[in-house]
Amino acid sequence: MSKCSSTAPFWARKDDGAWSIPKGEYIEGDDPSIPAQREFHVELCKPAPDGSCIHFAPLKQSSGKVFTAFAVSGNLNLEGTFSNTFELEWQRDPEDQAFPEIDRVGWFSVAEAQSKLLKVSSRCWTICLRALEGDAPAGSRSQ
Repeated sequence: MSKCSSTAPFWARKDDGAWSIPKGEYIEGDDPSIPAQREFHVELCKPAPDGSCIHFAPLKQSSGKVFTAFAVSGNLNLEGTFSNTFELEWQRDPEDQAFPEIDRVGWFSVAEAQSKLLKVSSRCWTICLRALEGDAPAGSRSQ
C-alpha cells in the first residue's frame, strides 16, 4: 500500500498520474530527512511514522529539480487527516484565495499506487519496492 497526496487547486480534478508523496525543499548540505519529516507533518497534520528509514538516491525531475525521498516502515492511520492551507491568486480574482495544500490522502494497492503517482514519485515507488524485495539497497540506485 502507498500513502499519496495531490495538491490543489491545479491537480484537484486529476487522478491517475497526478498524486505525489509529501515533499518540501531543503538547503544542500543539510540533512534532507529533517525537512521531509516537517513537510509530512505540515501537509498531513500528522507526524511521520517512527521506524527505520529507507534513503533513496536523489532523482532528477524533467524540470531539472532534484528530488530526494525516504520511505519509513510504520503504521499510519489516515483518519482525521486534514491539510494546512496556502494562499494563491486564482483565476483573475483580485483577492488571494486559500486552498488546502493537499486535497486527498489515501491508501492504495501496489499496482494502483504505481498508476496514480506522478512520474518522479512513481520512480521512487519502484525503487522502494525493489529495496523491500532485497534487489539492492535503495541508496545505491541512481535512476
